[in-house]
Amino acid sequence: MAPRVETIDISSEDEEDDTLSQKKKTYNPSAARNDDDDCLILDGDPNKPLQVASNTGKSSDELAILAEKGQVACRDYPHPRHLCATFPFDTNPHAKYCRLCHCYVCDTPAFCANWGTRVFSIEHCHSTDKKEIWIRKRNLIQSFKQLK
Repeated sequence: MAPRVETIDISSEDEEDDTLSQKKKTYNPSAARNDDDDCLILDGDPNKPLQVASNTGKSSDELAILAEKGQVACRDYPHPRHLCATFPFDTNPHAKYCRLCHCYVCDTPAFCANWGTRVFSIEHCHSTDKKEIWIRKRNLIQSFKQLK
């Protein structure tokens, strides 16, 4: 038999009465079943080894990622170049891309016709959703694609 758990309901039903009143004590068998600290149901295998991130020597003193679990959207799925987790946009050459990078402007796999033209103003490898010029170019190309 489970240990008896008393439930005390404290509420203020009357808006005029600001003091809390103690309600009748009742026995709640479901609360007794849920109050077992000896048994815990886990979502996954706690003994499964975690994937340890490789140390490239370019780490920050402030933050170190020791392990990760599951998939990362901007690394494991197709993504625009400026959101790439493999080659972060701010710390790598923009022309460098992973196998899942896409051109933000053309919405095609990375290395589109305008990727590395050596003309900075038109190189799509520099495109980002933070600058209005690239957003306009993307919208223009998307509207042409819809006309076809």
